[in-house]
Amino acid sequence: MNKDFPALAQLEAYWLALRLGDQIPHRADVDPRGLENVLEYAFILERIAPGVARFRVAGAHLNDLMGMEVRGMPVSAMFEGGARKQLASTIEAVVAGLRTARIRLTSKGSIGRAAMTGGIYMVPLRDDQGFASRILGCLQTTGKPGHAPRRFEISSVIEQVSNVGRPCQLPNRTETLAESLVPVAPTSEFAEPTNGFNHQSGSTPASVRPNLRLVADNT
Repeated sequence: MNKDFPALAQLEAYWLALRLGDQIPHRADVDPRGLENVLEYAFILERIAPGVARFRVAGAHLNDLMGMEVRGMPVSAMFEGGARKQLASTIEAVVAGLRTARIRLTSKGSIGRAAMTGGIYMVPLRDDQGFASRILGCLQTTGKPGHAPRRFEISSVIEQVSNVGRPCQLPNRTETLAESLVPVAPTSEFAEPTNGFNHQSGSTPASVRPNLRLVADNT
C-alpha cells in the first residue's frame, strides 16, 4: 500500500520518529513542519464515544473529497453505511487496543466521476491526561474526486500492535454524536479548533512489535 500511497509511509515514519522508546507520542508533539509534504492528506481525530471519532484537524484533500469543510464531522461521514461498523471497530483497536491500522479503500464510479482507490493509515496519540484519545492519520487516494461527496468502502484492514500504553478513557459524561456536531470555526492549518458552543444545552461540549491482524471484507 505504501507504494501506491506514499503519503502514508511518510506519516508512519514521522510518527515512529516521535516515539520515545515504548511511549505513544502526545498530540502536542505533532509539529506540522514535520508533515509539510503530506499536510493536505493528514488529519487528527478525537474519539468521543465507542467507535465514534470526529475530525479535529483535516487537510485540504479530505475537504476536496467531501466538497466541504470536514473539521468537526464524524469520520464515518466519509464511508458507506456498510463499512461503518468495521470502521468503528478499527477506531477502537487504535485507541483502546493501542494499534496502528492500514485501511484499503474503494469508491465506486458513477456518471461524472471515475472509480477511486485509496488508503488510510491511523496511529494513536496521547492527550494531556496521557490517554490515547486522539488518532493521527493520513488519507490518500488515486484519481480525481469528481462530483463530491465521495464515500468509501473498506476492502481490507491490517492492524499492528503499537506498544504498551494507557488506552482511551472518556469523561464521566460521554458526548453523544449529535452533541458533537457543532460548528467549528476555521483555524490555521493543522491547528485544532476550540470547542464549539452547544446551542441545546447552552454549554461547551466535553473533549474528551510486530503482531499483525488482517481483517478483510470482500463483500
